[in-house]
Amino acid sequence: MIAPRHLIVLASMAIVDLALGLAALRFLPTRVPMHWNWQGHVDGYGPAWTAALILPGCLLAAAAILALLSWLLPRAGNPASRPAIYGRIAIVIFLAFITLHAALLRAAQGHAIDFPTVVMLIEGALFAVLGNWLGKLRRNAFAGIRTPWTLASDVVWERTHRVGGRLMVGYGLVVMLFALLAPTWAGITVLLGGLLAGLVWACIYSRQQFIRLQKPA
Repeated sequence: MIAPRHLIVLASMAIVDLALGLAALRFLPTRVPMHWNWQGHVDGYGPAWTAALILPGCLLAAAAILALLSWLLPRAGNPASRPAIYGRIAIVIFLAFITLHAALLRAAQGHAIDFPTVVMLIEGALFAVLGNWLGKLRRNAFAGIRTPWTLASDVVWERTHRVGGRLMVGYGLVVMLFALLAPTWAGITVLLGGLLAGLVWACIYSRQQFIRLQKPA
């Protein structure tokens, strides 16, 4: 599923992030910001260790799970799968979470950070990058646009991911634009609304493509 060299990179990233959290923990106050509302104002606090250690712990657990899956299912259930693609996707996702963790630690130290905007920028960039690789994924049970119709046909999978990848890139760029130029509530609305619209589109488009393939020529 994921090449050993990529698993080593993922584990190293998680360990470095854990070290970052442990180093920052001694400088954090007892209670730190942990939740922000739609206006970007802090409306929830938690103990310092949660800000410092929860995300690195989740990354370590994710790296262990991916290593286990790669050992059990080395080709992600499809001989045509490309392990390098899965590894790159995982690395980019890990990088997004590490960036998010760094921003959280900065906010916990008392620095003025518009955390919702940071989250939208990270998520927008993540979608834009992953959209470029979406069309290279081969049919599998773990990653990609997995509807009953894409999982039933390689052709439907390829068509849906080719179009879906372009839409994902555009969606990510729009989210980043709203994060920079629009009020926080508008950016969050675009972010969540785009996710819902994407789910609906994926179901409708893949079903239509599947029905077309079933019709006699």
